[in-house]
Amino acid sequence: MTLLIIGLFILAALASIPIAHALVLSSVGALLVLGRIPVDLAVQQMISQVQSFPLIAIPFFMLTGALMVSGKLGQSLVNLLSMMIGRVHGGPAQVGVLSSTIFGGVSGSAVADASAIGSMLIPWLKKLGYPAPFAAGTLAAAATIDILIPPSIPMIVYALVSGASIGALFVAGILPGLLMCGGFMLVC
Repeated sequence: MTLLIIGLFILAALASIPIAHALVLSSVGALLVLGRIPVDLAVQQMISQVQSFPLIAIPFFMLTGALMVSGKLGQSLVNLLSMMIGRVHGGPAQVGVLSSTIFGGVSGSAVADASAIGSMLIPWLKKLGYPAPFAAGTLAAAATIDILIPPSIPMIVYALVSGASIGALFVAGILPGLLMCGGFMLVC
């Protein structure tokens, strides 16, 4: 069966069929040829893996983060943090780290955080006189905090795969995330 699946996949890939479709075609083709497992059972298994409530939540976390940055809320957050800590030594960079941490608590995605906060704050930091590599490096490093701050997409996926409690992982990630934020702000 393995050789049949690999052969059908290679044929589909050589026919310029997209990889995802080639995988499905090779699997279903092998099921049809061998006939040991009913095809409807395989289709049910494929569909049941996608209908997971925590996996459905992930796009909504990302949508919330995108709405926050595209609207006035993201700029208001940066203005508030800038008034609070922007005047201390290294304050604008600390504003970037703190806004990235707060945004991580909304979106849960380090990539979404780096692109959203970076597009907003790197030009601002450059205008204030920070070197572009420092501004980009600071915000890229701060985006990694999102892996720890709940709701973290990697935590959700880990909990689904391992069977761990999502709530327990979220509670366990708060303190390390805040300590990491504090350490980054101290370095800035």
